[in-house]
Amino acid sequence: MFQLSACAETLYLELPFADRVKRLAEAGFLVEFWRWPERKSDLDQIADDPAISISAFTGYLAGCIVDPDGADAFIDGCRESLPVAQRLGCKTLFLSSGELDANGQVIHAIARHPGRRWISAYKTLSRVAELAEAADVTYVLEHLNTKVDHPRFPFNHVEDAAELVIAVGSPRIRLLMDVYHAQIEEGSVTQAIRDYGSLLAMKDIK
Repeated sequence: MFQLSACAETLYLELPFADRVKRLAEAGFLVEFWRWPERKSDLDQIADDPAISISAFTGYLAGCIVDPDGADAFIDGCRESLPVAQRLGCKTLFLSSGELDANGQVIHAIARHPGRRWISAYKTLSRVAELAEAADVTYVLEHLNTKVDHPRFPFNHVEDAAELVIAVGSPRIRLLMDVYHAQIEEGSVTQAIRDYGSLLAMKDIK
């Protein structure tokens, strides 16, 4: 069977963050959240509670993968996030194309030419894969819809993120298939799962 994960950024918002995480864990969920620097004061409390299992959090801080000038900052953020993952016992980290603001809007550079954009993404994700292998973690790359929530996001179709994952060819870089974003952008979630389900980073919890 699969154990469900719940996002502490969207549930029990009337509670302080650490209390949200504890409440979700008490309800039987694995817990995910977004940017760890904004939760830094809570991390020790969360890490020290054996009843809490963190399933994933955002594993980069700045920069981007879709412009060569943003690649080093992106890698630095990934590297800085790894000790946090180790402290929390977390083996999965979220990735997107780069830095987003508090409202999920793109604030990172995007290379003008598509070829340069995709080559940069491939090279940067290959570097991330090396970090992941050394740290024994998995990064999952997400697509986001541009029709409602994230205009200008460069990977707005499942296929975009999936093809990058395939190109990198590492078991440490997998696909985060968000059915909400897929439905809004493409309207064919079932077909996307059929096409790319093998790329998902799912774990069977016994």
